[in-house]
Amino acid sequence: MIHEAVSLASRTHRSTSDLRSIRQRTHFVPLFVMRKAEAKDGKYYYVGHVAAFDNPRLTTKPNADGTGTVKVTLSTLRLARSLDPELYRHLAG
Repeated sequence: MIHEAVSLASRTHRSTSDLRSIRQRTHFVPLFVMRKAEAKDGKYYYVGHVAAFDNPRLTTKPNADGTGTVKVTLSTLRLARSLDPELYRHLAG
């Protein structure tokens, strides 16, 4: 399953060449997501680990308080296993 994700967890900015370099190495990269409806609870769901990622592109988005912007990297993530359909319905619902 393909997911679009924004890399904000570390609050660091990586260049596209950095990401390509990381892709060439083997690492276990767990993927956690949060439902917008549960954002106040700070509850995350483990959906699997990233087997590959493609198409990294640099962009900006508004920062948390809306007073400026932060640099982020958007990328297509491919999970090692398909996401459980019931979990997907819960997260997307």
